[in-house]
Amino acid sequence: MEFASESIIGHPRDAVFCAYRDSLSEIVPFMEDITAIDVLNRVESSGRVELHNLWKVDQDVPAFAKAFVKKEMLCWDDYAVWVDSGHRCEWRIKTRAFRDAVECFGSNTFYEMDDGRTRVVLNGRLDIDLKKVRAVPSFLSKSLGPKLERFIVNLVTPNLSNVNASIERYLNSQAV
Repeated sequence: MEFASESIIGHPRDAVFCAYRDSLSEIVPFMEDITAIDVLNRVESSGRVELHNLWKVDQDVPAFAKAFVKKEMLCWDDYAVWVDSGHRCEWRIKTRAFRDAVECFGSNTFYEMDDGRTRVVLNGRLDIDLKKVRAVPSFLSKSLGPKLERFIVNLVTPNLSNVNASIERYLNSQAV
C-alpha cells in the first residue's frame, strides 16, 4: 500500500532539513503520540549521514489486532540515509512487531520555496505479509492483512503531518 504526505513548513530548507536529521530527539516534546526517539547509531561521511533511530509511540491497538499486537510493540526502527545534495532522505522502517512480515520504505525530499518556506514531500510504501505471522491463522491472513495495513498507514500518515508541524513548532521555539 502506497502512502504520501506533503507539508509546508515556515522555515528555510536548510534549517528544516537539519532539524529533521539532527534534532528529532529534541522535537519529541512538540509531538503528539510519540513518547521517545532514541538515536541508536549515527555515521557521518562527507555530505551524508546514516541514522538508526528507535521511535516509541503511545497509541491504542484496534480491537481486531489486540490478539496479535500488544501496546508495547508499537515502536519501530528507522534506518535513514540523509544526503545533503538534493536535500533528500531515503528511509526504511522495521517494526518491532512482526518484523519479518512488514516492509516499509520511502523517501523525504525537502524543496526550498521562494518565500523562505520549505515543502516536505514524503512518499512511502507499506506491505504486510500476514502469512509470516505465526499467531495469525492462515484463513484470516487474507482478510486481516489489508485491515492491518490500513491501521498502520492510518497510524503513520497523521504522524507524518504531526512531525512536520512539530518541526515547525520546534524551529519557532528556537527563534525566540
